[in-house]
Amino acid sequence: MSILDVLAIWVASIDQLVNRAAGSVTFRRSPGDRLNDSAHVVIARGDQEAELILWESGEAEFARVDGAAVDQQHFDDIVEHGLGSVLGKLLEVLD
Repeated sequence: MSILDVLAIWVASIDQLVNRAAGSVTFRRSPGDRLNDSAHVVIARGDQEAELILWESGEAEFARVDGAAVDQQHFDDIVEHGLGSVLGKLLEVLD
């Protein structure tokens, strides 16, 4: 199982949570023929949005928009940094 599979399972598991919070979640995966596959998830609620782009290599880009404020981070190795903590940051838009 790849890190992209883990992300896909996590997104499927939060669907009801996002719906109860009147938010939305979108998930897309790159075509499987790419050298470094990726997945993209966006969670939004009102004027808040969090986005994660994750590559099979473990690199990741995270961004959160809260009104006019933007928080962006790059991770060379999301597993080393802590994938769970970044996924938690995605869910913060539902608070």
